[in-house]
Amino acid sequence: MNAQGAFVKVDGSEDPIGVVVGPRTILDTYAIVIKKGLAFPKGMSAANQEKMIEKLYKQGIKTI
Repeated sequence: MNAQGAFVKVDGSEDPIGVVVGPRTILDTYAIVIKKGLAFPKGMSAANQEKMIEKLYKQGIKTI
């Protein structure tokens, strides 16, 4: 999700603010998540998914 609470664009141009893990629950920093459990907007390419993962990593959200 982006800072406005909307799903990010599929082109990877936006900065995510975290990972939604449940209703009203967002991990925004210092977390480890399972990469294969992440869901991306429909139509987002694998390259743009990696861009999002890199941006999350810079926030302190690591994937395994």
